[in-house]
Amino acid sequence: MNDRSAYLARARSFNSHLVMRLHEGIKHSSLFAQQLRACREMWMRNARAAYWAQNPTKGHH
Repeated sequence: MNDRSAYLARARSFNSHLVMRLHEGIKHSSLFAQQLRACREMWMRNARAAYWAQNPTKGHH
């Protein structure tokens, strides 16, 4: 019984640690996703501009 309660306490602390890490990871990943989205939009804009510069006649009907 004592081993079991010790195991449960350890498991509970480990779970809370995991949850904390998960929340930190979610915070960081959402920030990372925002940066990634901004980079991708910028890249798409640049790529589109470069494409139109190379192919000025396409799509201008």
